[in-house]
Amino acid sequence: MSLTDHLLYDSSLPTPNPRRVHIFLREKGGDFARIPTQRLNLQKVEHKSEEHLKRNAAGQVPTLRLPSGKCISESVTICQYLETAFPSSSPIKLFGTDPRIGALLSVHWRNNHPATGLITQRLGVQRFPDFGDECKAWYIDQLKWLDALFKAKRETFPAPTEVYVADFDPLTATPEDLVGFSMVNIVLLVLDLEAVREWHGRVSQRPSVAVKNGAACKF
Repeated sequence: MSLTDHLLYDSSLPTPNPRRVHIFLREKGGDFARIPTQRLNLQKVEHKSEEHLKRNAAGQVPTLRLPSGKCISESVTICQYLETAFPSSSPIKLFGTDPRIGALLSVHWRNNHPATGLITQRLGVQRFPDFGDECKAWYIDQLKWLDALFKAKRETFPAPTEVYVADFDPLTATPEDLVGFSMVNIVLLVLDLEAVREWHGRVSQRPSVAVKNGAACKF
């Protein structure tokens, strides 16, 4: 069994969960970055097709087909499986070498996305604009909490030397794929979230992230 015997079903849209897996694969490098992919068109509701529902009962992406034909879903689960099943395929350990670090990372691992309008309309799901407003307020509160956390951690660990999956997780929940990095940076500046802005700029410059349309790029 090899990494390239797997097949990753994902989306051509900049959706957070497939993007998270793609960043993980690029960070790992080697054969991880050569896992074949099949992209489903969410706006055509291909992820809810009878064929895909056999792979993923919830009709979601990403979904990873194993060489046995069985499928697993959930972005964190997929990443954990790949790193655990192929430990010698990359020296980079994004879940750490200490099981306690891996457990903590799992703890730290949803959406008022404009692209969901067409999808929910085709699925016959009603949308509630006021819920989006609530989500925006909650999102800003979470950014402020994250900024305070980063500032506290920066005082304790001023120069991080290792990279983990948790470094990219908040990034996939920000809308830079839709409105552009500069707009996200302006929002963080206006909110005076200096620590989050520093983290966002640093992580966004990594080769695994600094690609056009992170979820749909070709390796």
